Amino acid sequence: LSYTDVDEDTSDIKTPLMSPQSPIAPPPTILELIVPPTNSILSSGK
Repeated sequence: LSYTDVDEDTSDIKTPLMSPQSPIAPPPTILELIVPPTNSILSSGK
């Protein structure tokens, strides 16, 4: 009973946390880093 409880808890917490956070964390970080610099260059040039 102890093994089943731990296995289910770990799988339930590792799957949703690693799945949505892994693929959704990188995209926003790269896009946000490229968006601010572009706006800064356009604003300075104008």
